[in-house]
Amino acid sequence: MALPSAYRENLEAALDPSRQKGQVFKLTAPADELGCVDFGSNNTLSLGGSAATREEFLRELARNPNFAIGTGGSRLLGGTTRYIDELERDLAHFYNADEGLILPSGYEGNVAIHATLPQTGDAIIHDAKIHASTRDGMRSSKAHIIRPFAHNDPQSLYDVLEEVKLLEPAIADGLNTVFVTIESIYSMDGDVAPVAEIVNEAKRALPKGNLVMILDEAHSHGIVGPSGAGLACQLGLEHEIAVRLHTFGKAIGGGGGIILCDGLIKRYLVSHARNFMFTTAPAFTFFATIKAAVTVMSSEEGDWSKSKRWSSRSWNGRTKVNWMNIIRDIFILVGKWFMYRKYVSICLNLTFVS
Repeated sequence: MALPSAYRENLEAALDPSRQKGQVFKLTAPADELGCVDFGSNNTLSLGGSAATREEFLRELARNPNFAIGTGGSRLLGGTTRYIDELERDLAHFYNADEGLILPSGYEGNVAIHATLPQTGDAIIHDAKIHASTRDGMRSSKAHIIRPFAHNDPQSLYDVLEEVKLLEPAIADGLNTVFVTIESIYSMDGDVAPVAEIVNEAKRALPKGNLVMILDEAHSHGIVGPSGAGLACQLGLEHEIAVRLHTFGKAIGGGGGIILCDGLIKRYLVSHARNFMFTTAPAFTFFATIKAAVTVMSSEEGDWSKSKRWSSRSWNGRTKVNWMNIIRDIFILVGKWFMYRKYVSICLNLTFVS
């Protein structure tokens, strides 16, 4: 059926501002399929297309030859299998968490967390450069106050929390909760959050203990931490962060995400997160891909990929020079800075974390 002409004209007019900004997009094949160098991919470790990941995935299928193609229902209605239960439990153990809840994407994970967990009278304080998915979740939240603090600035966080306590006596008295939500690595600039300092300032401002820390590890997963387990694990802060989100579609080249939390939060999300409750569960192959990708990430193949990426830089007393990487970086900085700055910044910043 053809669109009404008036509606078509309205849509075209609504696209005009985006056209002027060069932000009308189209879907194209990945650069590597076109024979080009891909400066925009999140597949940082190149594990998504590696032979090791592919072979591990095929082995996982062979270990489960009778898998079903589809699920036929949501996770609440027949879509949760023993395989999924075991995978969530194993992943929670790997990331040193009590429980894990897998969702179809990291985006859906952030929406579930921020739309569902804050209760009436609670507050969400977020880094000014937080993910779009977090913002979308906050829009549906019951939180009474939603405020940003200056990017990666622990003192700004403290100041905002002090203001919130003045506005909301129930928060000052510890009766309502403050959710502080940050990312470990910010994707556009590749800068690393001072997670320990942010946690300390939040605890200092909220001595009643009415604090829930949320850490989005989308862009640190696979890159830092023991076997790629993320920044919280590298810093030993797993038990200071109430909720962590890891995604499998970035560095390790898979798909989906997992919320790491305690049992109470998992039960609440399963019972109240609408984007989890009312969507069909992913197929077996989705979960098998996650298992295969994490297996390779935590193996020697994953360690080799990480060491290859960062081998040109070492700050253990001296700089290790790799001239081929320097020439490559100069070319990238001159010719493709905007598209590639995320990778360059991550390379430069992550060496300081440990």
